[in-house]
Amino acid sequence: MGETDDMMALMGFGGFGGVKPSAKKQEQTAQHDRYKKEAPKEPEEDAGTAGNDESTIGPPRPAPGGGAGERSGEKAGLTSMHDVELPISHELTITHHERTVTAITLDSAGSRFATGSNDYKIKMYDFNGMTTALRSFRDMEPHEGYPIIALSFSPNGEILLSITGSAQPKIFDRDGKNIGEFVRGDMYVRDMTNTKGHVSGCTGGSFHPTDKGLACTSGEDGTVRMWDCWTLKQKGVLKPTQSKPGRLQITACTWNSSGNVISGGVSDGSVQLWDVRGNFGRSAAIGAINAPREQMIEKQDWRFLSGAKQVCKNAHGDLEPITGLAFSRDDQHLLSRCADDTLKVWDVRNLKDPLRSFSGLPTCAQQTNVIFSPRQDLILTGCGTDILGEQGAVHVIDRRTLEPVRRMGFEAGVVCVHWHEQLDQILVGTGDKKHGRCHILYDPSRSTKGALLAATRDPRKQAEFDWTPAPVVQEREPRVRMTLKRKKEMDDLRAIKTRKPDQGLAIAQGTGVGRAGRIGSTPHAMLKARLAEQAGTMKKNLLVDAREAILKHTKQADSVYSSVYAKTQPTKIFAQDEEDEEEDNK
Repeated sequence: MGETDDMMALMGFGGFGGVKPSAKKQEQTAQHDRYKKEAPKEPEEDAGTAGNDESTIGPPRPAPGGGAGERSGEKAGLTSMHDVELPISHELTITHHERTVTAITLDSAGSRFATGSNDYKIKMYDFNGMTTALRSFRDMEPHEGYPIIALSFSPNGEILLSITGSAQPKIFDRDGKNIGEFVRGDMYVRDMTNTKGHVSGCTGGSFHPTDKGLACTSGEDGTVRMWDCWTLKQKGVLKPTQSKPGRLQITACTWNSSGNVISGGVSDGSVQLWDVRGNFGRSAAIGAINAPREQMIEKQDWRFLSGAKQVCKNAHGDLEPITGLAFSRDDQHLLSRCADDTLKVWDVRNLKDPLRSFSGLPTCAQQTNVIFSPRQDLILTGCGTDILGEQGAVHVIDRRTLEPVRRMGFEAGVVCVHWHEQLDQILVGTGDKKHGRCHILYDPSRSTKGALLAATRDPRKQAEFDWTPAPVVQEREPRVRMTLKRKKEMDDLRAIKTRKPDQGLAIAQGTGVGRAGRIGSTPHAMLKARLAEQAGTMKKNLLVDAREAILKHTKQADSVYSSVYAKTQPTKIFAQDEEDEEEDNK
């Protein structure tokens, strides 16, 4: 019993039934140190396995900088029959993301894969054209300012589904070209079954396991929606069974292997399953009020289901998001990963009590997933940063015995794990707020293509006739002290650039603004002045007062007017005020 407890403490699992270990952190640390000093003895080697180092505790921490290299076995006291089945002897590390890698997906053929990160970008890679530089051939940002939540390739590998924190997931082709995005719903409609799409941020989603034109997404609006990826329209709306009124969030969703059941994790801690075979639920067009023809509103042609077929209440802690769900290939077992540091294994035929609960598995992101191995005999999930300090790990559990068999350490918290069946390679997404990494684990004796192609293909070497232009370096002009002359030139230049009206020649002469008949200094004004001077219509003295020039003609005007009125009006007649006008004035 003591040896089993020590083994569980080393693996980072806290026990059964979802109960966290009651021992303090100091006691756990002392127990961990004691186990390292008193490691259990290794099993005796058989004649056929003597000298085989693959029975050690998996790959060590990767070397800084990444690249192709062998993960040498580092003994840590735990051995298992599954050590030989894990392709982890070698590793490639991609370090091109600036923040945590939160999503990884590969196409069915294993030739292309995509990674998403909290730096809002998706990077697409092609193993067939990749070298040891491990560069992506396409970088995309689906929605500016929204982190990548989930990525999923269609069954035929032709379409990539991108789910971000936005309410509108996007679809790209395998070359990274934007095909379109799903419709956004009306946020002012209260009933979510009558909206054309999500009205708030998405939390997860994936493609149908066999139908290349069908996908599902979950959102913070409390619904799981099914989409037709050819027309980008909604096909179905699933709402959870609620124990109390209010809008609940669905934080994760997934299909079973046949695509007949969708499972969702609800924010109240429950796990619910919906049966979506055939014409499920009711048509949203029944009972809907038809809009006027002038509005040109399409008919609500989707179906909705307001209750789940199976509900597991209190599966996890309330208000703790369920970060990942996974069905086994035989659809008998369901895995649920939660932010309350637990992993639970459920029997789909009886969701009342879990088959096994593992605690002490901290998560560093709400996208932490859980998967089955391609042979369905192992369970893999990532671990964050509580027990391991600033490091992370991938925990491996035997599905038959439900016992931990291995832990693989990494430099940062592990968020997503993906094991491709045809390549037999494991992709692990790690990172923090400063950098993000994608680790590709493989075994040259077992794995095929994939990382093996990139690890053996060196970048192109420089040839003799290669030429690249030298970078242009712009030298900064030396700072010159501003003089009055230079300042005037700069002011004139600034006036021309800003189309500022010229203030005239008098400014340069120091006599004031160009007014009262003064001529400005612009080329156009100076040309007119020159022409007027040559024609004799302009006096040489430009500073004549205009008022004095006009008053000179007053005497001549008086004589002209007096001669005109001398005959018709010899006596001047002035206006006289009448009595009525005086009264009105008073």
